[in-house]
Amino acid sequence: MDIEEEPTPLTDPHAYLALFKFNRRLPKCLRTGVAVSYADIGAPDGIPVLFVPPSGCSRWFAAPQEQIASVLEHLDVKPAHMLATSAGVYIALRLLSSYPDLFLTGLTPPPSVYLVSPWSPPLPATDPLSYRQLLDWIPSGVLTTQDTTIPFVFNAVRGAEEAYGATTKAVGGAVTAVKSWLGAWTSAPASPEPSTRSLQDEREDGTETELDEKAEEEAPPRRLWAPTAKYLTTEYLYAEDFRGIGQEHLLCLNRGEIDTGPAWFTTEIDAVAAAVRREQQNEEEDSCPKNRAEKEAEDKSGNDDSLQAGTEKDSSERDESEQDAELEQHPETDKLLRLPIDVWWGGLDGMVPRNGQEWLNKSFAAYPREIAFVTHFVEDGDHSDLIMRGQGVGEVYLSIMMQGHSTARE
Repeated sequence: MDIEEEPTPLTDPHAYLALFKFNRRLPKCLRTGVAVSYADIGAPDGIPVLFVPPSGCSRWFAAPQEQIASVLEHLDVKPAHMLATSAGVYIALRLLSSYPDLFLTGLTPPPSVYLVSPWSPPLPATDPLSYRQLLDWIPSGVLTTQDTTIPFVFNAVRGAEEAYGATTKAVGGAVTAVKSWLGAWTSAPASPEPSTRSLQDEREDGTETELDEKAEEEAPPRRLWAPTAKYLTTEYLYAEDFRGIGQEHLLCLNRGEIDTGPAWFTTEIDAVAAAVRREQQNEEEDSCPKNRAEKEAEDKSGNDDSLQAGTEKDSSERDESEQDAELEQHPETDKLLRLPIDVWWGGLDGMVPRNGQEWLNKSFAAYPREIAFVTHFVEDGDHSDLIMRGQGVGEVYLSIMMQGHSTARE
């Protein structure tokens, strides 16, 4: 009796995505009461990696970080590595600040965090780094009705590509912008070998690094998916109930009911740094189990509003003199096991141009005692392709393989 071989992305993409591992389901999230679908993929004996996807990959019916926490507990998985891209940075930061117990060793030591083309919020016109980007020109009404409008846009883009085979330079730019907005990675990417540059060697000074482009140019590309899969994942996306998807884009543009702009980011990064200190130093204000329970209850109250906690304090007011004063009062902070955060940026990123990248870099670098921050710059990378390239996610996988399922570092 012949045993039927499992389909692969090359042999049968449709059957491959229909496999059970891509269609797992938690009947009821204990925190929100809603059902949660998720994928549990990779080698059974491999290294667990928590991946927080970008906008367009979830439905905003409840706070995503609460559902992620419930799924991890359901699977009894405590990851040592977390990867996030684009709008996933919102959830990644909240998991670190409010759900440290989800990770392998909590924050003592902290997990490794990899941000590939993360979102950076729109800045006010008074900010020296203020910039305009593509989504600024899209009315909120269009964003909130994406469940009915975007499928038509996608079909128009697809029809243009199929009709002409190749787009002109002008049309190609528009197509690229729409694809970046949708988060629809429709092209079957090549998979060059990643660079062997060590992340640990660059973490000491936190300086930006520009990866060696020759490594990608010389690596022979190999196809991972059959050509027929070009639009497959996007078709799956639009086959589902599309309601709720626009809320994430409103969140990114700070057009929602709560402030999710620069003040939210600076406050949340400050909360992450505070969590590192609290977990490692057992600061009195949060060491009491009762206080921990109260804080967790506050973070879990409400759905969309759970991202609002702590936004009233603008941590951008924390300048160098305040940091120096803290060091004098708490010299033991020099002994902190820092949270490693590596960020990959693309030089062709139209969603988060260089000014936005610089702003987020400075926000992370403001906490050198708690966060070991390193940036990586890929000159020809854009907002959506680094999550598929050797110079990008390939570097992440290499680092994870070297580190293993552990938070112990030399």
